[in-house]
Amino acid sequence: MLFIVAIGFFAFSGSAQAQSEIGSDTNQTGVFLAKLHDPVYPPITRVAGVYGDVHLALRIRKNGTIQSVEVVSGPPLLQRAALESAQQSQFECRACTGDVTAYSLVYSFQFSHEDCCNSSNDPTKVEESQNHIWVTAAPFCFCDPSGTTTHKVRSVKCLYLWKCAVR
Repeated sequence: MLFIVAIGFFAFSGSAQAQSEIGSDTNQTGVFLAKLHDPVYPPITRVAGVYGDVHLALRIRKNGTIQSVEVVSGPPLLQRAALESAQQSQFECRACTGDVTAYSLVYSFQFSHEDCCNSSNDPTKVEESQNHIWVTAAPFCFCDPSGTTTHKVRSVKCLYLWKCAVR
Protein backbone atom coordinates (compact mmCIF):
# COMPACT_ATOMS: atom_id res chain seq x y z
CA MET A 1 0.00 0.00 0.00
CA LEU A 2 2.85 2.37 0.86
CA PHE A 3 4.39 1.63 -2.56
CA ILE A 4 1.19 2.74 -4.35
CA VAL A 5 1.02 5.97 -2.32
CA ALA A 6 4.68 6.72 -3.18
CA ILE A 7 4.04 6.20 -6.90
CA GLY A 8 0.97 8.45 -6.74
CA PHE A 9 2.99 11.17 -4.96
CA PHE A 10 5.77 11.10 -7.59
CA ALA A 11 3.25 11.12 -10.44
CA PHE A 12 1.45 14.12 -8.88
CA SER A 13 4.65 16.06 -8.23
CA GLY A 14 5.84 15.34 -11.78
CA SER A 15 2.63 16.74 -13.29
CA ALA A 16 2.82 19.81 -11.03
CA GLN A 17 6.38 20.43 -12.20
CA ALA A 18 5.31 20.09 -15.83
CA GLN A 19 2.50 22.60 -15.27
CA SER A 20 4.86 25.13 -13.69
CA GLU A 21 7.21 24.83 -16.68
CA ILE A 22 4.35 25.40 -19.11
CA GLY A 23 3.06 28.37 -17.13
CA SER A 24 6.53 29.93 -16.97
CA ASP A 25 6.35 30.81 -20.69
CA THR A 26 4.20 33.83 -19.84
CA ASN A 27 6.94 35.20 -17.56
CA GLN A 28 9.66 35.15 -20.22
CA THR A 29 11.27 38.41 -21.19
CA GLY A 30 12.14 39.69 -24.64
CA VAL A 31 10.39 40.45 -27.89
CA PHE A 32 7.30 38.54 -28.97
CA LEU A 33 5.18 38.71 -32.09
CA ALA A 34 1.84 40.01 -30.76
CA LYS A 35 -0.15 40.21 -34.02
CA LEU A 36 1.03 38.95 -37.40
CA HIS A 37 0.00 40.80 -40.53
CA ASP A 38 -0.62 37.90 -42.92
CA PRO A 39 2.00 37.80 -45.67
CA VAL A 40 0.93 37.47 -49.30
CA TYR A 41 2.61 34.86 -51.51
CA PRO A 42 3.35 37.04 -54.56
CA PRO A 43 1.60 35.73 -57.69
CA ILE A 44 4.69 36.23 -59.87
CA THR A 45 6.74 34.00 -57.57
CA ARG A 46 4.04 31.32 -57.65
CA VAL A 47 4.14 31.37 -61.46
CA ALA A 48 7.95 31.22 -61.43
CA GLY A 49 7.94 28.42 -58.83
CA VAL A 50 10.03 30.40 -56.33
CA TYR A 51 10.03 29.19 -52.72
CA GLY A 52 12.37 29.33 -49.73
CA ASP A 53 13.13 30.97 -46.40
CA VAL A 54 13.51 34.71 -45.89
CA HIS A 55 15.46 35.61 -42.73
CA LEU A 56 14.86 39.08 -41.27
CA ALA A 57 16.75 40.95 -38.55
CA LEU A 58 14.57 43.42 -36.65
CA ARG A 59 15.33 45.96 -33.96
CA ILE A 60 12.34 46.47 -31.67
CA ARG A 61 11.91 49.41 -29.27
CA LYS A 62 10.62 49.00 -25.71
CA ASN A 63 7.13 50.11 -26.78
CA GLY A 64 6.97 47.34 -29.43
CA THR A 65 7.48 49.53 -32.50
CA ILE A 66 10.02 48.63 -35.14
CA GLN A 67 13.16 50.74 -35.31
CA SER A 68 14.61 48.90 -38.30
CA VAL A 69 14.24 45.72 -40.33
CA GLU A 70 16.81 44.18 -42.67
CA VAL A 71 16.84 41.14 -44.91
CA VAL A 72 19.58 38.73 -43.86
CA SER A 73 18.99 36.14 -46.59
CA GLY A 74 16.37 34.66 -48.86
CA PRO A 75 15.09 34.60 -52.43
CA PRO A 76 14.98 38.20 -53.75
CA LEU A 77 11.46 37.80 -55.20
CA LEU A 78 10.08 36.83 -51.76
CA GLN A 79 11.92 39.43 -49.67
CA ARG A 80 9.44 42.25 -50.25
CA ALA A 81 6.46 40.13 -49.12
CA ALA A 82 8.28 39.21 -45.91
CA LEU A 83 9.36 42.81 -45.26
CA GLU A 84 5.84 44.19 -45.76
CA SER A 85 4.37 41.60 -43.41
CA ALA A 86 6.96 42.27 -40.70
CA GLN A 87 6.61 46.06 -40.96
CA GLN A 88 2.83 45.87 -40.54
CA SER A 89 2.92 43.30 -37.71
CA GLN A 90 2.71 44.23 -34.03
CA PHE A 91 5.32 43.28 -31.46
CA GLU A 92 5.48 43.22 -27.69
CA CYS A 93 8.60 43.82 -25.61
CA ARG A 94 8.34 42.21 -22.15
CA ALA A 95 10.80 43.58 -19.63
CA CYS A 96 13.37 44.45 -22.29
CA THR A 97 16.52 45.85 -20.71
CA GLY A 98 17.83 48.13 -23.46
CA ASP A 99 16.14 50.81 -25.53
CA VAL A 100 16.23 48.51 -28.57
CA THR A 101 16.18 44.70 -28.68
CA ALA A 102 17.33 42.52 -31.59
CA TYR A 103 14.80 40.01 -32.91
CA SER A 104 14.97 37.55 -35.81
CA LEU A 105 12.03 36.45 -37.89
CA VAL A 106 11.90 33.69 -40.53
CA TYR A 107 9.30 33.46 -43.29
CA SER A 108 9.13 30.07 -45.03
CA PHE A 109 7.37 30.29 -48.38
CA GLN A 110 6.40 26.85 -49.68
CA PHE A 111 4.01 25.09 -52.05
CA SER A 112 1.29 22.69 -50.97
CA HIS A 113 1.20 19.19 -52.41
CA GLU A 114 -2.46 19.29 -53.36
CA ASP A 115 -3.78 19.37 -56.90
CA CYS A 116 -3.67 23.01 -57.95
CA CYS A 117 -6.80 22.72 -60.11
CA ASN A 118 -8.84 21.27 -57.25
CA SER A 119 -7.47 23.41 -54.42
CA SER A 120 -9.67 25.45 -52.12
CA ASN A 121 -10.72 29.02 -52.85
CA ASP A 122 -8.21 30.40 -50.33
CA PRO A 123 -4.89 29.79 -52.07
CA THR A 124 -2.66 30.86 -49.16
CA LYS A 125 -2.38 29.31 -45.69
CA VAL A 126 -0.39 31.09 -42.96
CA GLU A 127 0.86 29.45 -39.75
CA GLU A 128 3.10 30.88 -37.06
CA SER A 129 5.11 29.55 -34.15
CA GLN A 130 7.19 32.00 -32.10
CA ASN A 131 9.46 33.71 -34.64
CA HIS A 132 8.80 31.39 -37.61
CA ILE A 133 6.01 31.96 -40.15
CA TRP A 134 5.04 29.38 -42.78
CA VAL A 135 3.27 30.63 -45.91
CA THR A 136 1.86 27.76 -47.97
CA ALA A 137 0.18 28.25 -51.35
CA ALA A 138 -0.95 26.00 -54.16
CA PRO A 139 1.47 26.05 -57.10
CA PHE A 140 0.32 28.03 -60.10
CA CYS A 141 -1.11 26.00 -62.94
CA PHE A 142 -3.42 26.24 -65.93
CA CYS A 143 -6.60 24.22 -65.56
CA ASP A 144 -9.19 23.19 -68.13
CA PRO A 145 -12.38 24.94 -66.95
CA SER A 146 -14.68 22.34 -68.53
CA GLY A 147 -12.85 19.49 -66.84
CA THR A 148 -12.60 17.53 -70.08
CA THR A 149 -9.50 16.86 -72.07
CA THR A 150 -11.09 16.27 -75.47
CA HIS A 151 -10.90 19.28 -77.78
CA LYS A 152 -12.13 19.80 -81.30
CA VAL A 153 -9.13 20.30 -83.53
CA ARG A 154 -9.05 21.03 -87.25
CA SER A 155 -6.14 19.92 -89.33
CA VAL A 156 -3.86 22.56 -90.86
CA LYS A 157 -4.89 21.67 -94.44
CA CYS A 158 -8.54 22.50 -93.60
CA LEU A 159 -7.97 26.08 -92.50
CA TYR A 160 -9.25 27.56 -95.77
CA LEU A 161 -11.78 24.88 -96.72
CA TRP A 162 -15.42 25.22 -95.71
CA LYS A 163 -16.39 21.58 -95.64
CA CYS A 164 -13.68 20.00 -93.48
CA ALA A 165 -14.97 17.77 -90.75
CA VAL A 166 -14.05 18.29 -87.13
CA ARG A 167 -11.80 15.55 -85.83
